Amino acid sequence: MSTRPSLIIAGSPETANVKETGAWYFGGRIGYLVTPSLLTYFDGGYTQTRFTQTAEFLTATGAPSGFSWPNFTADGWFLGGGEEYALNFDWLPIQGLFWRNEYRFAEYQNRNIAEFATATGVPDGNIEHTKPYVQTITSSLVWRFNWTGH
Repeated sequence: MSTRPSLIIAGSPETANVKETGAWYFGGRIGYLVTPSLLTYFDGGYTQTRFTQTAEFLTATGAPSGFSWPNFTADGWFLGGGEEYALNFDWLPIQGLFWRNEYRFAEYQNRNIAEFATATGVPDGNIEHTKPYVQTITSSLVWRFNWTGH
């Protein structure tokens, strides 16, 4: 958040929201087989994410400030945990289905980002400090192939 004199409200704090557009990670997980059908696990590792350009707006009014942040990439780490449940039901036409649910927290490096004027693209001299983090909850249906029959 930055403060800048404005014609609308002098000294109004500004807000900017960034959007994650792509991410990859490398890590490992360790789990415990609670029942023959239920696996619980923890995971962690390295991650990198791309964040998109975002326009700033005045927090008090929601009006555009005329300044933006550029796109940036950040490195970080993640920790998470979840469970996988084997859907081994006789009535299912497909075997090897698992229902996976996971929570993941990722934190990224400190970044100093140079603001620019949205209309001209010219840097305005202000540097914004950010330390992004992302929390993700996923639920997915996974099909594991069993080529060997074991």
